[in-house]
Amino acid sequence: MSSIIRADTIQDLSGNNIINESDNTITIGASGDTTNIVGTLQNNGSAVGGTNTPFVMVGKTSTTNISDNTWTTVVFDNELYDANSVYNNSTGACTPTAGTYHIFSHVGIGNSSDDAVSDMGIKILIGGSTVLAENTNYNVDVQRLTVSTNAIYTFDGSTNFVIQAYSNVTSGTPNIDGVSATRWGTFMGMYKIIT
Repeated sequence: MSSIIRADTIQDLSGNNIINESDNTITIGASGDTTNIVGTLQNNGSAVGGTNTPFVMVGKTSTTNISDNTWTTVVFDNELYDANSVYNNSTGACTPTAGTYHIFSHVGIGNSSDDAVSDMGIKILIGGSTVLAENTNYNVDVQRLTVSTNAIYTFDGSTNFVIQAYSNVTSGTPNIDGVSATRWGTFMGMYKIIT
């Protein structure tokens, strides 16, 4: 035999509302309370919440010369965070587990000659295809430029992505800045979005 308790409000011994139902809204606890849930909280049978791993934050510690006007994969050698070991610091490739991610990157481009960088670009290359590309172009040549990009993308667990950059210079040798070399810095990060 089952039992039914009918009440709109359940209070503690001090008269404070613990559970209250009003206009089809159930309120558990009060402002400032800590609510501990033992077990799995569900929304129509599906678990609520999740983890935002893997997540990655990597930087570049040294300046690397690159070819003029040529897309080049940026290899970030300094792994600040790499939950689940999804980033390869020898190739620059990141292979997230299945899920939707926010990817962001900032690249600094310099040059061996003063005032010789005319434009530069950055792109996110996923599975060999360009997903998003940005570029910076000045009316006058400068020695250093920076450009940033970010995207949200759903991965299947086997596809990787890399960050690529290029620089077009009128003279000298272009390079990708490292954080120890200039104040501009070059970095990449990504984290899983809980959906």
